[in-house]
Amino acid sequence: MKRSSAGPILVLFARPPKPGEVKPRLAAALGDEKALALHRAFLLDSMELLHRVSPHGIRPAVAWSGAAAEASASFTDALRGVEILEQQGDDPGQRMSGVLADLLARGHDCVAIIGDDTPALPLGHLLAAFELLRDRDLVLGPSSDGGYYLLGARAVVPEIFRGISWGTDRVLAETLKLLKILGLPRVQLPVYRKVDGPEDLDELRSGLAELRDSDPTARNTRQILAI
Repeated sequence: MKRSSAGPILVLFARPPKPGEVKPRLAAALGDEKALALHRAFLLDSMELLHRVSPHGIRPAVAWSGAAAEASASFTDALRGVEILEQQGDDPGQRMSGVLADLLARGHDCVAIIGDDTPALPLGHLLAAFELLRDRDLVLGPSSDGGYYLLGARAVVPEIFRGISWGTDRVLAETLKLLKILGLPRVQLPVYRKVDGPEDLDELRSGLAELRDSDPTARNTRQILAI
């Protein structure tokens, strides 16, 4: 008997908002308190994005990098209807491949992972990723810092998570090289900028300032930035 599909799922990889442990480059420039407030706003806006994909038949989930129950406690309303997961592994590659393998084994058609550093990520980028995953095994959303802001898969390819220089500007190039060696198509979304340091925040602020007041995009971040 054919197993019923659990459908596509979008997973937010999130770091709990703990003082002194988030956004170190922003903290160095703005102070720990402002960096923490921004990180929390980024999380809330990313969680809102999870809910915005639900009407499109995509399930929402959050995978915390620490104790999931403790991390979720202060986001009860924002996480209503969202599946809660916990990352496992020593580096980003192990954590991503673990979540992918688990969710695909549970019957999800495909899985896309985003981080908590893209609070204004366009919904269209996410929907495009899932559309591409209809007939592609892997899709990447390249970021301007040399990494990627999204990874989507409908099959586990553990090789692309090994030997990567995580946290550097070589992540995307090394991943694309591995895909070429494996003979897999290198399918990419538009380039997008993650928010890591002050210069990224300035770029985000400029973009958000152009939005109408009624636009729901990154509303929590806009409030912190007083836009």
